[in-house]
Amino acid sequence: MGDCLFCGESAGWFRGEHARCRARYHDAIHTMRQLAIDAALTGAGRDDLRERLAEIAKTGATDRIDPMSAERAIGVGLDGALTLALADHSLSRTELESLTAYQEHFGIEPSPEYLDRVRRAVLLANLMGGVLPRLGPRDFGLGGLPFNFMKSESLLWLFGGVEYLTEVTQREYVAGSKGMSLRVAKGVYVRTGGMRGRTVSATEMKVVDRGVVAVTTKHLYFKGDGLRGRSFRIRLDRIVSFEPYEDGVGIMRDTQRAKPEAFLTGDGWFTANLLRIGAQAMGDTGFRREELAGLDEIVTLGVPGEADDDSGLVFLDDGL
Repeated sequence: MGDCLFCGESAGWFRGEHARCRARYHDAIHTMRQLAIDAALTGAGRDDLRERLAEIAKTGATDRIDPMSAERAIGVGLDGALTLALADHSLSRTELESLTAYQEHFGIEPSPEYLDRVRRAVLLANLMGGVLPRLGPRDFGLGGLPFNFMKSESLLWLFGGVEYLTEVTQREYVAGSKGMSLRVAKGVYVRTGGMRGRTVSATEMKVVDRGVVAVTTKHLYFKGDGLRGRSFRIRLDRIVSFEPYEDGVGIMRDTQRAKPEAFLTGDGWFTANLLRIGAQAMGDTGFRREELAGLDEIVTLGVPGEADDDSGLVFLDDGL
């Protein structure tokens, strides 16, 4: 007979858990995480959250929940709250202030992934409000950039390890066949199945290079790896369409012989909206330049305010 993984008592033949114990365990874990998320997102119950979680871990569930579960739930709460806040593809001033207060209250050291998500959300909020922060290569951990920007443009974001795809036509020659000769009478033969050779063409999206992408207030720059890597720039207002994917963005240039192109940046929704905001700003009044040091200061100052309803800058939906 086996013992239950959750309560330690006998679970019966060929069984390792009680269904009720497993349900109690998962319900308790879910409750703990939900309390932490609510506290991080709204501030409700933040002051006594650690005590409430410890009580659930001690008496409200099973023996499998150890005392450290409360601390783990507090950490999970910060990431979960950010995910919930970004469900509508925006981060308000109130949400950011609550997340920051939660982080400082519990002394949480945010992960690099968390900080990057916050920076992207706050940057988009600033750009939507017409504010243009001053960013440079140091904001992305680099000493310099492999691009020569125009004096009238400013860096918006830098992506590394980007795969560049474009439509490629593959041609293959299919050999012909002489067929077979069949004897139908003495001295009379019929040839069947003869076929001439032909060329078969097929188009597909294919990775043709990998490198760095920079998005500025006027262009999208790409620099491929190696000496033979591709290098080009595309004016944002010369892009006909932006198609966000889960891990990248597809574009179509405004040229007669344009082919579909795609850049796998790891965050398609953010990339597509960054390109679209920049393109629309080129056709409107542009951005209001601010004396900000970089990404970390952007997060410190927070969201400047909601974009006006008539601004015309509306977030693109996920293209999944």
